Amino acid sequence: MNFCIKDELDVNDYESVLNFLDSLNFYCIEQHPDWNNKIEGYSHIYFLGAEENSKLACFANIILSNGPFKMASINFGPAFSNFDMLKKSIHFLHDYFSSRKFIFFSIQLGINISNQTQLLEYDINYNFKVKYNFKPGNLWSSIYIDLTRPENEILKSFSNGHRRRIKNSFSKTGLTVKIKNDSTYLESFTRLYIKMCEMKNLPYSEEDVIHSFKNINSLLYENDKGFIVYIFQKEHLVGGLIIIYQGNSARVYKGATDPERKDIPISHVGIFEALKLCKKNNCLILDLWGYNHFANKGDPVYSINQFKKGFSESFTFFPKRMNFVLKPITYNIYLFLRFCKKQFKNPKMKR
Repeated sequence: MNFCIKDELDVNDYESVLNFLDSLNFYCIEQHPDWNNKIEGYSHIYFLGAEENSKLACFANIILSNGPFKMASINFGPAFSNFDMLKKSIHFLHDYFSSRKFIFFSIQLGINISNQTQLLEYDINYNFKVKYNFKPGNLWSSIYIDLTRPENEILKSFSNGHRRRIKNSFSKTGLTVKIKNDSTYLESFTRLYIKMCEMKNLPYSEEDVIHSFKNINSLLYENDKGFIVYIFQKEHLVGGLIIIYQGNSARVYKGATDPERKDIPISHVGIFEALKLCKKNNCLILDLWGYNHFANKGDPVYSINQFKKGFSESFTFFPKRMNFVLKPITYNIYLFLRFCKKQFKNPKMKR
């Protein structure tokens, strides 16, 4: 079994990775070879794992830190063909970064908890020291809608409020939905997303949003990896929803609604129309992607949780993020300097 780390994929590597991902029933889009660079703007390297017959069986986008302290991480990966390959890949990556003076390495697996993930964790913890943090940034849970049922049955499973809003949306609100690759729609959706961020005081970079949305649109339509739902009231765009395919499942990646139009059920309509197309395209689930079990009443995230629960109460849980402190002394120095930097930026006022 051969393992390989590269900082660039040639044409053959790239095609091999795409074919490998297409062969999987499920993987997270963060493992698409274009994702880190074109969508997220991360510094990255690629990891390739090949079996003895040279058939690709594992792939990961690896994010590298900037600055003097060498750290690496994988978000929702690696993508893999079998658990034995995944286990050996994690062993390889741990040893690889340990031998190259990295001080920290972390992996958030992009798979649902199962008996196999439990066995994997036993093996990794037996061989290495793993640190787990029981907090939102190190725990991932989500809610999904089961698309294997008839459409009418799916609608009936929604909360009374959601079901009523969807049924009344077209006759009483004049909402229409368009799903197509259209540059004018995309530009309007991008402006709407920026408007929403401004009015809700959400952090954003206009340049990054424009760059990201343009490249996501290309990724979806050039590779048949999803679609964008555009929601209109008459001629005005009032919402949008980005849907990404991940093997035989679909995922709500990002959305926006006009913050001045809370009187109409924009998101309800967007999700319902999206699930119908996903079902038509043989997706088994629509993952609403992200449920924060730590959110309290009054927190905006709590309201988002309640909105998602109106569509389903079927939860998924991913394994806790595995954190490997490879150079404890240096890593503690890094944490101390990071703490001092935060204190310098936000000094406490003395009376």
